[in-house]
Amino acid sequence: MGLESLQEELSEHMSQMGAAVEMGDGQADPAASAAGRPRSPIAIQNIPLEVEVILGRIEMTVAELGRVGPGQVLSLNKMIGEPIDLVVNETKIGTAELIALEGEPTAYGLKILSIEGSDDL
Repeated sequence: MGLESLQEELSEHMSQMGAAVEMGDGQADPAASAAGRPRSPIAIQNIPLEVEVILGRIEMTVAELGRVGPGQVLSLNKMIGEPIDLVVNETKIGTAELIALEGEPTAYGLKILSIEGSDDL
């Protein structure tokens, strides 16, 4: 499921709740109302989303977690250089490469490698 699918799902939920669909000029979109789907979900596009960057995962028991302490190293299921997952609402939307930002070597950045449902990259 890509970004377009998430937008469609949000639009559908908004329509079911009776939310008015507005075009860029502030007018309701009559074609969207007739079809039951918004053509231009301006309001939806302004909803903030939290994008998670999943570096890797580790499985352990409660007992093992209880023994974790400062200085201990935990091994993740991904290797350095492998693409990492971009996730919104528990749905993978793409992959990226973790990089150091140019001019700020102590800050991380993401180089997008792929976006689900997009052939642009």
